[in-house]
Amino acid sequence: MDSLAGDTGPGAVEPMPGYLDLITKASTVIMGAWRDCATCGLELSKRTLLDNAYITMTEIALFFFCAYLWTQIRWRLTESLFKPLARWWRLMPKDAAKMPESAWKLVFYTMSWSYSTYLLFFTSYSFFHDPPSVFYNWKSGMSVPTDIAIAYLIQGSFYGHSIYATIYMDAWRKDSAVMVVHHIITLALICFSFAFR
Repeated sequence: MDSLAGDTGPGAVEPMPGYLDLITKASTVIMGAWRDCATCGLELSKRTLLDNAYITMTEIALFFFCAYLWTQIRWRLTESLFKPLARWWRLMPKDAAKMPESAWKLVFYTMSWSYSTYLLFFTSYSFFHDPPSVFYNWKSGMSVPTDIAIAYLIQGSFYGHSIYATIYMDAWRKDSAVMVVHHIITLALICFSFAFR
């Protein structure tokens, strides 16, 4: 059998770099690109954000109000419905502790899924059948239709609530810190999507 170790022809495969080598080379390339680009990076991001992102103080206040509202609804459902159901079903203590969280997510995601289904199939939007249509006639600062803004508010405020809930309401697990990061990133994506229309 032939060994590829001594092959230096045009089809030769470079050996896989180690982590240190990979990080060193990547950081060298990134820093070089950063130095060579006077009109990009953080300054371009800041200019783009200020020129094209639109969120009003009313929308921000409504976001925080709805995130608080989700927390209150969840707490009330947990105390008045989910915990009594867990006792009535005689769940094991470990399962009874997890049941309210799972039941809450079932309630929320069923409602959210139903509203999204309504938007996709029972309105005049063509997003489902023609996904690029979300970008047709896009203009900076354009208004967002009310029913789409409601979908953003539902999802955004839920992820705002989820950051709080993962830290203070849910049973802490090995992946809870990762879930908090996931919720923060998801919330940022939702906010930027709404702000840039």
